[in-house]
Amino acid sequence: ISSKIDRSRGAIAFVDGYTTWITGPSAAENTDVLQRTAVAKVEQWTRRSGAVFEADKTVFVHFTR
Repeated sequence: ISSKIDRSRGAIAFVDGYTTWITGPSAAENTDVLQRTAVAKVEQWTRRSGAVFEADKTVFVHFTR
């Protein structure tokens, strides 16, 4: 899973870890964008690769200022 890294979004992965981030006007909008883009990409990748993600190790964090 790869995604261009710039000042508004990006994604990195290493072995069994995946991190993605996005900036936007609200937590609700960011959640929607991540659900439609990042989660969909991860689900497609797991189907192709046979990898399994452990939901109990998944963390969703919002940073605000």
